[in-house]
Amino acid sequence: MKVDEIEFECRKTDVAGLVATDGFSFATVGASSELPQPVEQVPSLCDLLDAAALACSHWKDSPGAVKAMTADCIAIPPHQRADLIQYFKETYR
Repeated sequence: MKVDEIEFECRKTDVAGLVATDGFSFATVGASSELPQPVEQVPSLCDLLDAAALACSHWKDSPGAVKAMTADCIAIPPHQRADLIQYFKETYR
């Protein structure tokens, strides 16, 4: 994504290198015939980086500051992403 000359590259994998598929966790499916269990839906890291780009663009951050923001976003636990995304969108849109 590109917002005012600030680029963020998002991949379909998350920080741990895992890919969410149709909202199911296949880690719990073994030799048994149980169906996969739905996992809690959380915003992706890409969603958070897109929202953070709004703040970086607003403040005309340097490449170093954008890199620091990216690192900070990666460190945010997945269950806290929604609140931070909401903050960025409400503050910088």
